Amino acid sequence: MKTYPGIDYDFQPVSYWDYENVLQVILRDVKGAARRKMIKDYLIAGRFQELDDKLLETKLSNETRDKLSAIHPMFMGGEYLPDYSVGETEIARIELKSTTFDVISIRAAAEEKGIRYSVMDEYGFDFKLYKETSKKPFTLAELIEFIDNIDNDYGYAGDFALSYNYSQANYMMPRELLDFTSIESDIYGQLKEHYDHVFVYWVYGDFFDQFSETHLEYFRKEYGSLTSPTLIKKIDEVCRECRLSISELDVILSIVGPPGETNYLEEIKIGLKEEYEL
Repeated sequence: MKTYPGIDYDFQPVSYWDYENVLQVILRDVKGAARRKMIKDYLIAGRFQELDDKLLETKLSNETRDKLSAIHPMFMGGEYLPDYSVGETEIARIELKSTTFDVISIRAAAEEKGIRYSVMDEYGFDFKLYKETSKKPFTLAELIEFIDNIDNDYGYAGDFALSYNYSQANYMMPRELLDFTSIESDIYGQLKEHYDHVFVYWVYGDFFDQFSETHLEYFRKEYGSLTSPTLIKKIDEVCRECRLSISELDVILSIVGPPGETNYLEEIKIGLKEEYEL
C-alpha cells in the first residue's frame, strides 16, 4: 500500500458505535449521498432546523424518494441501499458519479466475539471479502487494505478502489474520471484524503517524471506540497489553459522564472507570448 505524508495510518477508533460529534449521530444511518451532503451543509451553516424531518429519516418513503429523483438523478444515490440490520452501522462508503450516482456501503456489525464486515451496493451484488471479521475496529491502514482487496469480479485491473474508474476508461478521458469515484468515512477522517491521492496519481501517473524539480518548486511554493492533489491539478490547469504539453511548459518556466507578486498563471502566459511572439 502506498502511503502519503500527513496521514495517520495508525488511527484506530475505539468503537464503531461511539460517536464523537453531533454530525456522526445524525448521519449514522442516512443512506442517501445527496441527503448526507445536504445535512452536513445545513448543519455547518447553522440552518439545521430548517431541514424537513423527512430528509433525516434512515429510509425515505417511496413518495419522497420519487419526488427527489424527479428533481435530479443525484438524489437517487444511496437511497436504494439495503436497510441496516440491528447492530449494524456504516464505516465507509464509495460514491460514484455514474448516471444514478451509485453508492457502495461498507458496514460493520457487532457480534459476540467481535465485528463482522459486509459490503453492499444498490443492486444486490455479491462482493467477496478477503477478511470478514476482526476483534477490534480496523486501523486506517487496515481499512484501506480491506477496501483495496474487495473482489467485485469485474475483471478490471488495479485495486477495487480504482475498478470503477477502469470500468469507464473506454468512454471517458482519465482527467474526466478524476472525481468519478469518491471514498470517505465519518469515522476515519483521513480516508478520503488518502484516496484523493490515489485517484490523482492514477490520472496523472508519470506527470512529475516529465517535469524538472526546480519548476516543481515554483508551483509547490505557490500552490501547496508536492503530494497535494491540488498542486497536480493546478499544473494540469496551466497546461490546458496555455495549450501546452508538460515539456513545453517546462521551457516556458525557464523563461518566466520563480513566482513573483502576480498570479503565476498570468506570468506564464506572458512568458509564452515572449517565447512564441504571440
